[in-house]
Amino acid sequence: MLSPEYNIDHILLPISTGATEAAKSQAKETIHKLRQQAITSGGFSSIQKEIQQSSAEQSPLGWRRANDMPSLFTGMVETMSTGDISEPVLSSSGYHIIQVKKKRGGVDVTVTETHVRHILISPNEIRTMEQSKQIAIGIKSTLDNGGDFIALARKYSDDNGSALSGGDLGWTEPGLLVPEFQKAMDNTAVASISEPVRSQFGWHILEVLGRREKDLSTERAEQQARMAIAETKYDDELNIWLQELRDNAFIEIK
Repeated sequence: MLSPEYNIDHILLPISTGATEAAKSQAKETIHKLRQQAITSGGFSSIQKEIQQSSAEQSPLGWRRANDMPSLFTGMVETMSTGDISEPVLSSSGYHIIQVKKKRGGVDVTVTETHVRHILISPNEIRTMEQSKQIAIGIKSTLDNGGDFIALARKYSDDNGSALSGGDLGWTEPGLLVPEFQKAMDNTAVASISEPVRSQFGWHILEVLGRREKDLSTERAEQQARMAIAETKYDDELNIWLQELRDNAFIEIK
């Protein structure tokens, strides 16, 4: 299921075809009052008495996807959260209000990406982890005194993949970096440089250049679609293979 489903409750306050302007105005006032009562009480089920007294009708729409909604509510439910009650909507039948009681399925994924660069000082045959730390501390001091991060990364960083680009790792999603680096990055403000932090690779000094929210809903939906297609093809192939086994089976009757 790639698109979400909504459990929709619905109230209609009918207006007769030949209703006077005064009657229409009264109906509008009544539906707004019902809406406010529903908001205060938590939903339509809590105001059954008021609905009946107003000559309105409660007729739940049940579980529906957005594209299965009556055209009157097209584009409305996608903007509503669970529990929300809509503003009154007028149709030829009367005034309507709907409530999103529940929502299920769908894909809604947003992550915070961080643009970061770093300088890595790793231990090696001639340098211990403690000595690497002292070098990292020295580099941090130089940065604090106005040193150029890009130049220092190119000169000192042991991360061959990023050193030439001044330590730039680009925009990264959560979970792609080692936990110690991730924690330090998350705790460092934009345009700030961290204290040296240790990971399995050595000592890092990192600078956070920016943060942004990225909507992965479309990407995740495409992934689910590909998986669904792959599973369908697998099922088709399995059924063909099983049918071939049945067709070729030899049964000896004695």
